Amino acid sequence: MRIALFHNLPPGGARRAAFELVRHTVGEHDYDYFRIGGPDAGDPLAGSQDVGLLAKEVFDHPFAGTHVGPAGLERVLDIRALVKLQERIARDIDGRDYDLVFVHHDRLTHAPALLRFLRTPSLYYLQEPRRQSFEYALRLRNRPAAGLVSRASRLAAATVDVWLRETDIQASRAATRLVVNSYHSAESVYRAYGRHPAVSYLGVDDELFRLGEGERGGALAVGALDPIKGHDLTIQAIGSLPAADRPPLTIAFDRERPGVRADLVALAAAEGVELTLRGGIDDHELVALYQSSAATVCSAAVEPFGLTTIESLACGTPVVAVNEGGYREVVRHGENGLLADRRSDRLGEGIAAAIRDPGRWRPDVLRASVLPFFSWEAAADRIRPLLEETAASRG
Repeated sequence: MRIALFHNLPPGGARRAAFELVRHTVGEHDYDYFRIGGPDAGDPLAGSQDVGLLAKEVFDHPFAGTHVGPAGLERVLDIRALVKLQERIARDIDGRDYDLVFVHHDRLTHAPALLRFLRTPSLYYLQEPRRQSFEYALRLRNRPAAGLVSRASRLAAATVDVWLRETDIQASRAATRLVVNSYHSAESVYRAYGRHPAVSYLGVDDELFRLGEGERGGALAVGALDPIKGHDLTIQAIGSLPAADRPPLTIAFDRERPGVRADLVALAAAEGVELTLRGGIDDHELVALYQSSAATVCSAAVEPFGLTTIESLACGTPVVAVNEGGYREVVRHGENGLLADRRSDRLGEGIAAAIRDPGRWRPDVLRASVLPFFSWEAAADRIRPLLEETAASRG
């Protein structure tokens, strides 16, 4: 089949998923990549996840963004311009006679506006709904604000958020088919968009993420420096343990929100936790961290799936995760890790239990708990029939 691929993702798990699903199906399909903004020059993380390296042809659509006025106004103008650009891209795709369009997220609008304008059948891999639109704790209008200026800013931001929510809903509902990464995500998508998606689990590179042979020690957390990733809870959990039992914590991250790094460093100092932050590392460095850690801690808020869990287990490292979201679909309590309530003391107890008795976890058994089911080869086998069924709806 001839497939048009579209995404506008920053480096991270979603972009890795798009890359790997193409990499493992490109031998049987021809992909053309419609890219916004051109290649990510100088970004090693983006470069290792560049589907342009796999595509038969790459069609670049420059997008410089707006650099006028305050940040909020720039964002609104950027989104309006992006919608118009994606309408042109949709027309371009429709004129090239593809069997289908394989679509992933947009970093500004979540569901790409492109979906609203396509006549070609589309399969939209939806990692999760736009959480800022549908979850109470993340809605801008629910954030505290003191003073007239702060309240006015919050109101303006909340108004834009309502607009983005409707844009996201319209685009998600316009896709021919939706596919998600877990049954937890499937339920969230139905509540948000009123559609039942297919479930197609993601995978892990089983040649890259492999067992190590060296000493293990300390705890590892992986994820952006963003409050939703729950790194503060992980620090508090370790801080709740007796000083002699507190493992050092390493956080590996690919991007960060302003101010979060300083907050985590200050919290670690207050809790008496030895903290190391590792940003911008490549995949081989990440594998080395998994292989040298005694446990990986996953405490993101209602994580839709979590590549971290299967990456860690593929490296033979047990996972201690909060008992919610997609974590429950990978971590089997007492078998390949531990699940804990979202409380610092309970999570701390889980971390201590996982590290205290390393003989409890056989690395080969941990790896076998996720492979071969969660390999990218198996993930490709799951996505193939969805691509074919979507293409069959053409016309």
